[in-house]
Amino acid sequence: MDIFIEKLVAKKRDGKDIAFIIGMICLTLFLSFVILMFFGILFGLEGAIIIGLFVGCFWLISTRNIEFEYSLTNNEMDIDKIINRRRRKRFVTVNARKIDILAPTTSPEYQRESNSATIARTYNCASGNPNSRTYFATFYDKDGLKCLLIFEPNEKMIDGFRRYARNKVIDS
Repeated sequence: MDIFIEKLVAKKRDGKDIAFIIGMICLTLFLSFVILMFFGILFGLEGAIIIGLFVGCFWLISTRNIEFEYSLTNNEMDIDKIINRRRRKRFVTVNARKIDILAPTTSPEYQRESNSATIARTYNCASGNPNSRTYFATFYDKDGLKCLLIFEPNEKMIDGFRRYARNKVIDS
């Protein structure tokens, strides 16, 4: 019997996102002021340039709306990064048979693995909500580098991983 489970997780805005948004708005307002004050000799082009600045600012701010889609198909989990509901990018693919460990981030194994010097890449695909139940998984990617994945699977996904890597899934 084949397994197919999907879950969509919206990333919560954090301090870096808010600082980026405030910085973009301040930069846009400052550049608009500079254009109006010092480049009045552009004969009407300053209005088009300022409109372009505000459109560019809005577009850059909208790229901070991020969602992650988890798709577990049999033993492969694909995580796609969806930016502002208009652009999708494959973020990471994990083979359930190749994971070393899958456990909640509240477990002592997480502290040991996250502080390990052997972790080359970290993929944080969680929402950032402190009330959500996050898990981590360690695995080796196609380049042979050890990776740490932080994500928020539901119980069906945990059961799907358990089906292919029974002794590597820890529920504590």
